[in-house]
Amino acid sequence: MTFKFHCTHCGQRISAEDSTCGTTANCPTCGNIISIPLPPGASAPAPVHSQPLPPVAPITTKPSGNKPNSPKPGQSLGALFLIVVAGIALSQSEWFKSSSSSSSGAASGPPINVSADTLFSTYRANEVAADSKYKGKAVIVDGTVQDIAKDFLGSPYVIIGSSGVLSGVQCMFPKSDTSLGRLSKGQRITVRGEVNGKMVNVLLHNCSLQ
Repeated sequence: MTFKFHCTHCGQRISAEDSTCGTTANCPTCGNIISIPLPPGASAPAPVHSQPLPPVAPITTKPSGNKPNSPKPGQSLGALFLIVVAGIALSQSEWFKSSSSSSSGAASGPPINVSADTLFSTYRANEVAADSKYKGKAVIVDGTVQDIAKDFLGSPYVIIGSSGVLSGVQCMFPKSDTSLGRLSKGQRITVRGEVNGKMVNVLLHNCSLQ
């Protein structure tokens, strides 16, 4: 459909197609650029307003108030020491258990009389030579009580001789033996048992008080 409008610069009457509404063109008379208006009686389409989206709150991470507690140096060393001691005790317990089950009976031959300090010193000087002389044999050992306790399996034991840490003769007793209940640290005692080698302490099993 064709309609007419006037140039806004020179007033010349110009014909245009309604499909060109809203575009620009050069006036054929004055040559100025003009905007082609809507045809007479036509109404401009209502502008389409997009509905704004609600604002999105930014996602923030709130630091937790519970911070992991870092172990103090002293606590770490203490825990490590306990783990080492527990490992040694468990290893000794398993060793005693396997050795006792493999033994066919009491050690043959007369027992060897030796002090706990001498027995430990012999093993510390040369464990191979000490095993050859004492391991698997019955001994009667005397010495001063260092410690009285139970292992992880509940078997009672007493450590005698020497005065250093983990440097004595550890004598293992049957669970049914209640004689250790009357002992005290610093007391001098005599024990009969079978030498089972050395694992930190020199180890005796199947022990009894003399």
